[in-house]
Formats: sequence, structure tokens, C-alpha cells
Amino acid sequence: MAKDIVKTKEKKAKKPKKEAKKFPAKKMPGMFKKSYSEKKLESKILNRLYVPADKKDVKSLFEKGANAKKPELMAMSREKTFTKAELKHYTKLAKEIKKQKSIFSFVPFVAVVAVFVGIGLIVSIFKNPVTKKALVWGCQKAAGAKTEIRSVNLEIFGTSLTVNGIAIGNKNEEFKNLFEAEKIEVAFSLSQALRGRFDCKNIEVSGMQFNTDRKTSCKLITAVVADKIEESENANSEFMTFVKEKKENAISGIKAQAQAMLGGATPEEMAANLESKLKTPVAAKEAKEQAEVMVAKWKDKPEEVKKQIEDFSNSVKALQNINPSSIKDVTELKATLEKLNSAISKSREVKKSVSSLSDEVKADSKTVAGLGTSVKNAVAEDKKFVEDTVGTAVNTVKNAKSIMNNALEAVAMDKLGKYYPYAKKGLAYVESMKSSSSDAKKEKPKAKKEKKAKKEGRKRLRGTTFWYGTTKPSFLIERIFASGPDFEAKVTDVSNDMELLGKPMKGEGKFSRGNTLHNANFVVDTRTSSKANLITANYTGKGFGAKIDGASIASASGIPSIDGTAAITVKCTFDFEGFAANGEIDLNPVKLVSDGIGNETASKYYNMALASVSRLKAGYRAGYSAKNGIDLALSGNFGDQFAKALSSVVSEIGSEAKAKAVAKLNEKINGSSNEAFASVKKFAGIEGGINAQNVNLASVQNILDSKKAQVEKEIKNRAANAVTNAVGDKVSGSAKDVLKSLNKLKK
Repeated sequence: MAKDIVKTKEKKAKKPKKEAKKFPAKKMPGMFKKSYSEKKLESKILNRLYVPADKKDVKSLFEKGANAKKPELMAMSREKTFTKAELKHYTKLAKEIKKQKSIFSFVPFVAVVAVFVGIGLIVSIFKNPVTKKALVWGCQKAAGAKTEIRSVNLEIFGTSLTVNGIAIGNKNEEFKNLFEAEKIEVAFSLSQALRGRFDCKNIEVSGMQFNTDRKTSCKLITAVVADKIEESENANSEFMTFVKEKKENAISGIKAQAQAMLGGATPEEMAANLESKLKTPVAAKEAKEQAEVMVAKWKDKPEEVKKQIEDFSNSVKALQNINPSSIKDVTELKATLEKLNSAISKSREVKKSVSSLSDEVKADSKTVAGLGTSVKNAVAEDKKFVEDTVGTAVNTVKNAKSIMNNALEAVAMDKLGKYYPYAKKGLAYVESMKSSSSDAKKEKPKAKKEKKAKKEGRKRLRGTTFWYGTTKPSFLIERIFASGPDFEAKVTDVSNDMELLGKPMKGEGKFSRGNTLHNANFVVDTRTSSKANLITANYTGKGFGAKIDGASIASASGIPSIDGTAAITVKCTFDFEGFAANGEIDLNPVKLVSDGIGNETASKYYNMALASVSRLKAGYRAGYSAKNGIDLALSGNFGDQFAKALSSVVSEIGSEAKAKAVAKLNEKINGSSNEAFASVKKFAGIEGGINAQNVNLASVQNILDSKKAQVEKEIKNRAANAVTNAVGDKVSGSAKDVLKSLNKLKK
């Protein structure tokens, strides 16, 4: 079996070797793919090969015309192919050629030295002007006003910066400096600066003065534009919306309370407020309406009665004008007497009709007279009510305290709005510091790749271990000290990473000149481990002038302009959610005046009361949060002082307003009552017209009665004459007949 296997193996033919794989020329090292002149090929490549065989192999790669674009140069044909072993061989040769390059090249060295020398010269020549321009630009950007610097000296290797004669303008006062300093010295760490960090050991400011005069304007056009943009942004902020709303509420409160004062802000308003309580207008209206009904009922009756009586009078006019003595015929006299009796009978019928009408008129006249009496009584009551009510209103001022409270609240809101942008900038800066502090903690360590365990070799001997890492913030000022003739301030540990530094920023300052004193201190703590507020600040000051123009806040609104000497204490804390502050303001002496409340009378009262306040002392509490809005509360006796003063003023000059208001109300009372009395009078005229016709009828009746008596007398006389003319005892038949007829007439 073994022999068979051996035979089988011997019978198998041997396989030929595979041809090695070839690679294109692009796989060759870069230096062999370039084109060279014959001279450069010798100097850069062939002369750096010391093995003849290697030099020969490399030289065989290059030939003229291989590079179609540059046929005059020596180049390697891209058509060539190489085995893997050949590629490794040429790669090794390329590395050896690179190693053979000169260690020192004089020309580049000279160039580098020249660059460094140039930089040194440029820095030496321009470091101070450039630094000066940078400082001026930065200060102007921060202050929004022109900044002048006399000179700057930057010592790079001496690690110091000296600024001489700096003056920063006040953007709110064109010819005033915010402050100026004679000298500022900054000592910094060069080693930290070279690492891109600012580590300042000490900043010292000397000869510092505030609010000094300028000879030239400090106004910046660009700053004004920037301020307008910033003001527009601040005006739309949530805080400013709260401030505006509170201020407008306070101003409207002043106006509303002033109008409520004395029952109204003017005599006209006082009268208008009392009109609804007057009885006369209602009584007069009722009287007028009822009287008008009566007038409508009777207005045609006088004419009707007049016509009736005139018609009757005209019908008996002939009888009224007869002369009985002129009638010769007794028979005619008899007929006339009959006519007179008939007319008298008819007159009695007319009299009865007119009397009935008169009785009805008298009944309605009593009703109308009662209406007139009710109006007279209402007028009397209203006049007494007006005298009593206006007098009481003038002598009582209940809302004076709240008027003053609203006025000062409006001033406080305006000041909060004014200084809000500065506080906003400060909080933004503190927020950036806190962000820097917390960034390091938020950064998660990168996942490390697992390293394969190395075999232990020999260990180094025990010695010092060096740790390299961040031990200081990238921005740090350890101490700032500023001083002047009346001023001294110190700030420590200003950094952009208090978490890393392990300390909060602290500051304190003092300004004293004559009777004027300012003291302030603050702590800024952005450390996450600290339980302290983000910013805590305290301030006390006294003896300085406090001027506020109330008209600039809102015109004709009652907001007082304040001019006095102030003593102020402030304790406040700030966080990103808001702020809280409390303290006391004492203005002694103080002068208060306003441009009025929109009407003459109330403005007169208000300003006289303001003028009587010579000291204003108030405690305050202020705060803000996005959730609760603005909180502002004032405490103290300022409201009581103002109320007392206003009451005193009102009692002195109230008679003027009282007289005007009473006159206005009396005018209203008389006006409404006169209309009612006119209607009553109109009805009285109707009644008088009817009564006048009664008189006319009576006159006609009297005439008729008189004529009847005359006729009767004439007939009687004639009968008597007839009897007298009879002779003796004989009486003629005609006489008898006459006597008989006379007797009949008498019957």
C-alpha cells in the first residue's frame, strides 16, 4: 500500500510558479513621479544614493520625453509597472534620499531670523500706539462716549501696562467726564499670556476723579445710534413692559384721585357730581309736564268764552245803548222792557255756563299751584343741600395720602426703567462668567479606547510626578485698587471661572468730600456649590443732591419734580430670576413742585400742598420676577404729611371753589325750576283769561240791569204824570186803560 502511494506522488507533474503581480507607476513614491532637469536629478536624487546598484536602478527610471507636457525634462514613464518587492525597494530608497537632505539651510534660517527681527521691531515701534487705540476703542464702546488717553506704555517682557491721563466722557452730559485718572498700572503674567490666558496680579488706579469738566464734546454719533437700538430692545423687554404698566397705573391713579378730591377737580365737576342728587330737576320736570297737560286742556277755552260773551254782548248791544227818555211811546217802552228781560235771562244762562267753566278751572288751578309749590320747596331744599354738601367736601380730603403714594411710585418706576439697562448688562456679564464656570463641568470626558495590556518591562525609579492641567481661569485679575483725592475702591478675584478659582468676586468703595459720603460693597458668586445669591450689594450715601424732573416722566400728570439733599440706604440681591431690594430714602430739605394735574383748581391745591412738604422720608421695598412681575411698596409718614398739608390748603382756599360750585348748582336749580314756573304761569294766564271774560259778562249784565231799571222808571214816571194831569175825580177811560196796562206791567 505504501509503495502505491509513493508511485502516485511521483506520477504528479510539478506546477509552474505564478508570475508576480504588477502595480502601476502611480504607486511609486512621490519624488520618483516628479519631473526634473538633468542637473536637479543629479543633485536632488542620484547624488544622495551611495550604493552604485541603487543609483543605477533609480537612474533607469527616468528618461527624456516621458512627460508629454514637459518633454525636455527627465521623468518616469507612467506606463511602467512594478512588483510589490520593487515598490518596497524604491520606497526604502526614497526614505534614504529624504534623510540625506541638509540639516541646516542658511537661506531659510536668515528669512526666519528676519521675520522675527521684523516682528520685534514692529512690536517695539507700534505696541504702544496700537494698545492705546485698542484701549480707546474699548472704553468708548463700553461708555458710549469719547475717551482720551495721554500715553500708553506696554512692557511685554516687563509684564506691565501703564496708562497715563485717561478721561472717559459721560454720554448723558456732553461736557462732563464720567471719570478721569492720572495713572493706571497693570501687572500681568507673561507666561499665562503666552498660553492665551490673562492672569493679572494687580491693577492700580491713582488720581481718580469723577464728574470733571471737559473742554470738548464727548458725544459719539455711532454710540447714539447704538443707544437708540438698545433702548428699543430694552423697551420691548418683559421687565420694561411691567415698569411701563405700573407707571401708567400710578399716573392715572393720581389723576383719578385728584378729580375725586373735593367732589371734583373743578367747580364744574363738583357741580356735575352733585347734580344727580338735586330734587329740583325732577320736581320741575313733573310740574312742567302736568302743567303742560292742563295748558293743553284749557288753552282754547279763554277764546271760546270770550267769543261767547262777545257774541252775547253784540246781540244786546242795542239794548245797552238805548235811552229810555227818548222813547215817546209807552208801548214801545213796554216792548223794550220785554227785550231787556229776555236779554237779562240769557245773560244769566251765559253766566251760569261761564261760572261752571270757572269752577273747573279753579280746581285745576289748585293742582297746578300745588306743582309750583313743590318746585319751590325742592329749590329751597336743594340750595340748602348744596351749601352743606360742598362745604363738607371742601373741608374733607380723604385720598391725599394715596395721591402722594402714587406720585412717588411713578417716580420710582421711572428710575427703575432708567437703570434697568445697566443692571441688565451687569447680569449678562455675570451670566457669561457663570456659563464659563459651568462649562467645564458640563463637558463629558471623551470615551477612551481600550488599550491592549503591554508586557511589563523595566520600571522607572521612584521620583517626582508632574501633572499638567488647568489650575487657573483663563481670565483672572487678582486685585484692582483705585484711589483719588476723595475716592478709594478695591475689587478682588475677578475671573471668568469662579468654580475653578474657588473664590467669589468682592468689591468695596468709598467716596467722601465735605458733607457728601458714598459707601458701597458687593459680592458676585457664580459658583454652583455656593448657597449665596448671585449678586449681593449694599450702599449708603448722604449729603448729595437729588434732582428729578417730574415733567420729563409725564407732563400735566401730578408727578412732582424733586430737588433736595438725600440720604439713601440700599440692600439688594440679584439672581437670574429677578432681584429684591429694600432700604430708606431721606430727603432733607426737599422742594416739591409739579406742572399740574390738567385743571386749574386741583393743580392749585396740589402744588400748594407739595410746597408745604419740607422733608420726605420713606422706606421702600422693590423686587421683580418674571412670575410675579414688579413689586414696589413705600412706607413712612410722607403720605400723612402731604394729607395734612393738603387739608390745610383746602381749608384756606376752599371757599373759592365752594362759591363757584354753589353758583354753578344754583344756576342749574334756577334754570330747571324756571321752566316749570313758566308752564305754571302759562296756565295762570289761561285762568286769568277766563276770569277776565267773567268780568266782561258781569259788565254787560250790569248794563242790562241798569237799562231795565231806567225803562221801568221811565214808564212809572209817565204813569205818574198821566195821573197828575187827570182833573178831579174824573179819570178818562184812556187814563184808566193806561193805569191798567201799567199795573199789568208791574205784575
